[in-house]
Amino acid sequence: MKKYTLLIDGNYFFFRTLYVIPPAKKGQQTLATEREIGVYLRKLATDFASEFRKFKPFVDEIVFTLDSKSWRKDFYPDADYKGNRKADSNIHWDNFKQATSQFREVLEGKGVTVHKMEGAEGDDLIYAWSNYLNLEGKNAIVFSGDRDLMQLVSHNQSTGGQTLFYSGTHKKICVPMGFLDWIEIKEDVDVFNLTSTIHNKIKEDLHDFIISSNLSIDEMDADSYVFAKMLTGDSGDNIKSVYYYNTSTKNGNRTYGITDKKAQVIVSNFIKKFGTFNKSFLFDDSYQKEICKLVIKDLNATKMPYDTILDNIKINSNLIVLSSLSIPHSIHNMMFKEIETHDSLKKQIDFESLSKMEKMLYGTKHVKATNTSGFFDDDTNEDMSFIKKKSNTSTTF
Repeated sequence: MKKYTLLIDGNYFFFRTLYVIPPAKKGQQTLATEREIGVYLRKLATDFASEFRKFKPFVDEIVFTLDSKSWRKDFYPDADYKGNRKADSNIHWDNFKQATSQFREVLEGKGVTVHKMEGAEGDDLIYAWSNYLNLEGKNAIVFSGDRDLMQLVSHNQSTGGQTLFYSGTHKKICVPMGFLDWIEIKEDVDVFNLTSTIHNKIKEDLHDFIISSNLSIDEMDADSYVFAKMLTGDSGDNIKSVYYYNTSTKNGNRTYGITDKKAQVIVSNFIKKFGTFNKSFLFDDSYQKEICKLVIKDLNATKMPYDTILDNIKINSNLIVLSSLSIPHSIHNMMFKEIETHDSLKKQIDFESLSKMEKMLYGTKHVKATNTSGFFDDDTNEDMSFIKKKSNTSTTF
């Protein structure tokens, strides 16, 4: 068994730390001063080192992905993808860009692979890295607060490569079905068989991480999860559910859509009817029509035409599902070409420097800067905010 590659959602990492930085003065923008930039960089380094120390025994590579303008906005302009997101005027964005650029340089200098590609979001790149690694028989752990990335939890039966999803603040790790049985297997260790010894050591280190971090283990069927996600849509990305309607109330208009509970009913009935589900079904015309029929039947969906629901199923599948069937071929092929290049040029990770904030920022002006508030002085500060719960069903690992 090979060690894990840690796949970090860089934009999530930057923003969760940004919003715990108080402005220096009331009414002043966050990151408006050089001092605040220093505070922010030290907090980023503190958080990074804190998380890295947990993974250090069983991680040998780190990939830090960043967003670019998404292909989704160009391919589906009518969907107004992420159109609900507005720049926060309370943030000094030029200084934010300066600070995150400096942190990116720090990471690259310590052997971390930083990946950004025109047209691809960080989610797309994490999908591509996860897929690439698993096909090579390598393992990955996705580190993000974006629930959409839970769909990447997987185990490649042919190569043995697996992808896990880690949530720190809510003490959860999402894993493929059968993981609990696998992680508890105690194989006989032959001290003369190096492969067997290393395999067990990595598994034990992962097991110890889960226990010491007091994580709950959420075994999940990722394909069923993304099926339900496609049905409900994603309010955070301004993606509506495949069926919705507006009703006037005394408090104004209210929009009703497909809830998580209703989506699970549709998923369950689909599996009962067809015996199985694979996310590739979401891109098959015949299965799309069957899903549309179930939505109408199970929800008594009379307030939207059949053709509109069907179109919404197709659009949501392309916007939400991370797959070679949804991502344009040009973007998909370029991601994998860049990954191969990154993989061939990767540097040795400086494990020691990444374990401490001071060593990460050594040689920069920020490591010696004084933080008069004392809020971020402790290098053991834990990370803030993460995902919420999700789970279930069965297959074998």
